[in-house]
Amino acid sequence: MPKDRLDLKLLRRTFVVRANEAFIGAFAIDLLSCMHAEAPGARLCFTAEGEEDVAALREGRIDLDIGVQGPTGPEVKTQALFQEHFVGIVNSRHDLCKGRVTAKRFAALSHIVASRRGIAQGPVDHALARLGCSRRVAMIVPSHTSALDIVAQSDLVGTVPATLAERAVREQRAIQMFKLPFETSGLSIGQAWHPRHDADPAHRWLRSKIREVCRTATRADRGKFTLVVGST
Repeated sequence: MPKDRLDLKLLRRTFVVRANEAFIGAFAIDLLSCMHAEAPGARLCFTAEGEEDVAALREGRIDLDIGVQGPTGPEVKTQALFQEHFVGIVNSRHDLCKGRVTAKRFAALSHIVASRRGIAQGPVDHALARLGCSRRVAMIVPSHTSALDIVAQSDLVGTVPATLAERAVREQRAIQMFKLPFETSGLSIGQAWHPRHDADPAHRWLRSKIREVCRTATRADRGKFTLVVGST
């Protein structure tokens, strides 16, 4: 067999991927299922975001870095995966599920914020300020998945990546998602790797599976779920 041919059935390899918890929560299950359909011996090891620099790629400590695309330098290869945006979430019994979601109604409620650094203020607050509104943050948690779990059991309002909220709705969790009643900037999510992996058949296969899962999920879910339509 040529050296560049890959027998996926015989592949025994652990791939180390750095990604945030929202990506892991939204895509990890589908990604592993997709991989194991072809390579049952492959394994995924996700590592948490921390210092988002290229040293881990350069030194071979991680195989891929998945996150918001930004400047990386000439020694790193990148590929766009999907466009992310944020949505509001409440539990499915929340009063906000009834009627029109306005910036004033949204801001008047108690909110939960996800921040690894414990920061309460962010783009949502800046957008509200431009509309003459402000919100009360009652709780700060370190991850969007924690925020989603707490929202499902409380009257708090959360703001999380759409891909994570869509997964929760798809799994019929007690969550309702809605369009935010103001404009927020979208994010370009991509994967980055060191050029030494370009010719690695197993690494190329992994990248193709990640791209396939992301595109399939985002294409299928965008606009699929009934949203509580927001308006200022």
